[in-house]
Amino acid sequence: MRAHAAEEVPTVLNDDTRERSCEMLEQIVPADPNVPYDMKLVMREVLDKGDMFEIMADYAKNIVIGFGRMEGRTVGVVGNQPM
Repeated sequence: MRAHAAEEVPTVLNDDTRERSCEMLEQIVPADPNVPYDMKLVMREVLDKGDMFEIMADYAKNIVIGFGRMEGRTVGVVGNQPM
C-alpha cells in the first residue's frame, strides 16, 4: 500500500513480455463492427498473464471496469461491453 499519492506503485516482475503476440484478438474482435464481442476477453488478452480484477461488475452491464498489469505496472482499464 502506498503511503501517499505521489509514491510510485510497485512493479511486479513477471515473464509476460511486451513483445508477445496477441493473435487471439483477431478471433475475439470480429471484422464487422456491427457484430458484438466480449470486451473482458480483449482485456484479458492484453493484460499481463491474462489477469484482471473486475470491479462493479453488477453496476452497469455495458461497461467493464477493472485493474490489471501491463509490463508489471498496475493499470486501470475501462471498456465498452458490446455484448
